[in-house]
Amino acid sequence: MQVGRVDFANLPSFTVTEQTLLKNYLDKDHDFRMKIFSPIKRATIDDNFGYFGGEAFAASGYKNFSPLVGSSNVIAGDYFGDMTAGTYLWAYGCGGGTYTSASGIGSTSNFATSNLQGVFSMLFGSYFGDWDATDNFLRAALAQGKVLTNVWSGRVHYQLHHMGLGENIGYGVMLTQNNLGSAYFGSPTGITGRWIHHGLMGDPTLKNDVVAPVSNVTATKAGNNCNISWSASTETAVVGYNIYMKNDTNKVYVKLNPLPITSTTYTDNCLLYPGIYKYMVRAIKLENTPSGTYYNLSDGIADTALNNNYLKVNAAFTVSAISNSVTLTNTSAGATTYAWAFGDGGTSTTTNTAHTYTANGTYTISLIGYNSCNSDTAKIIVTITSVGINELALISNTDVYLIQTAVALY
Repeated sequence: MQVGRVDFANLPSFTVTEQTLLKNYLDKDHDFRMKIFSPIKRATIDDNFGYFGGEAFAASGYKNFSPLVGSSNVIAGDYFGDMTAGTYLWAYGCGGGTYTSASGIGSTSNFATSNLQGVFSMLFGSYFGDWDATDNFLRAALAQGKVLTNVWSGRVHYQLHHMGLGENIGYGVMLTQNNLGSAYFGSPTGITGRWIHHGLMGDPTLKNDVVAPVSNVTATKAGNNCNISWSASTETAVVGYNIYMKNDTNKVYVKLNPLPITSTTYTDNCLLYPGIYKYMVRAIKLENTPSGTYYNLSDGIADTALNNNYLKVNAAFTVSAISNSVTLTNTSAGATTYAWAFGDGGTSTTTNTAHTYTANGTYTISLIGYNSCNSDTAKIIVTITSVGINELALISNTDVYLIQTAVALY
């Protein structure tokens, strides 16, 4: 499963409450998603282990960062120093560890007094991968600055390169945790493979590339329709916009437009059901990354409108028969005009009607009910059997005649 942990309990080095730390985290998460905070797409790697008998822990940084920000934007630097001086999308640091520190990197107390301008972090060292400890170094990164995620990567190496083509970080974490050794280097049969402390600190839904969303979305009911308008995304090279809707009848968002909308308005014609309609607008960008190109969506911005009308048509009718004639009673709901077809070429546009058949047979009677927004069709099959008049032998002054008529309804 794709799971992330945002846990600020038992961090006494931070002087504010756990609730304040959580609020601060949600605020900066929002700012990153909305592209209010937009770090430079670059990465820094602070490696205090080196080759280390071939384990090369910092390879976790190098092999992930190149497909995400480009190899020319990856530097060997200083974890705290670089992110204090400027913004970085990614950072990696490793060094001999305790529960509250990594040699050559820093300590939890350093995090408590810092305001690091990085988003995605990877750290490695002894002990602090057990993130349930007091003042844990891995969790502390999320309690300050702009850092939104952190993983303990080196034993094993995390596989996050999928983010270069639009996947969220939780997807890569899940693949890493379930890696059987055949898909990616770093077999779980080695040191710490598939151990329970491997987990994501932070929001699992975050993505490497963020598209600036639209703003000022307004949904305005106009007659039977709803007009949606918005202010354009500030993103460069936006392809267009997608419009999504859900209401009291459809609980899940459905995309309304078959192709991207290139203007900043859209009309949803004919709201059939009463209730609250929620409309969400998302900008679309063709993202060009070191890994390739893909269509990337912004977060959605929404507004609601109230519809009091019920415009859904339900066509229905009943049939009664006498001899070759049928009487049709309209019981439809929501329709204003009607079209009858009797199955023998005859038609009618009245609300209720009757019809006489001139030949035996099976006929499909159909009723289409319309209003300005919707239509529905009801059908009933009838079988007409007229034996006619059979003259019997004259027995007396009274002639006997027999008329047989059968009408079957299906």
